[in-house]
Amino acid sequence: MRAAFIGILIAALIIMLLPAVVSAHVLVTGVNGGESKGAVIHIIPDDDPIAGEPASIYADIQELTATDSKPVRLTITGESGQDIVPMLVDGSLATAEYTFAYQGVYEVSISAQINDQTYVFTTSQRVSRGDVKSILDQPRHDWAIALLVGSGAGFCLLGIVVVNRRKQIASQSTL
Repeated sequence: MRAAFIGILIAALIIMLLPAVVSAHVLVTGVNGGESKGAVIHIIPDDDPIAGEPASIYADIQELTATDSKPVRLTITGESGQDIVPMLVDGSLATAEYTFAYQGVYEVSISAQINDQTYVFTTSQRVSRGDVKSILDQPRHDWAIALLVGSGAGFCLLGIVVVNRRKQIASQSTL
């Protein structure tokens, strides 16, 4: 009885500690006045773009049609400024290619005119792989290296002391 209870408790803890399921698509709402439209934004590769390599950005925008003569624009805002990229429209799907310059957090905005009203869909995108901005952006681990060298030297010194005083240590030992 007690073993079954402990087994159930362990199983419950494991289930609670498992990571949550995450979707690879981001649902964003654009509001104009009292009306709102939805868009599903997906960035390839795997919604985790690599800095310095081209990424494909897809937006499936509600009620957008290829016959709309108004352009759909992609605006990427990062630390280095703002880039505006036109998107190709095929039905309700708008696509663009963009290369994120460096690692960091970018604001991705897509503006589309639907029925003569402009809707802006905005989300944040973290780029954590690929090129870094400069050597200063890389974390420095000098303190860790110094700590490892100091610890190694300390253990060597302790070993020398133990070897030199082993007879005195043995005479004082009660084991």
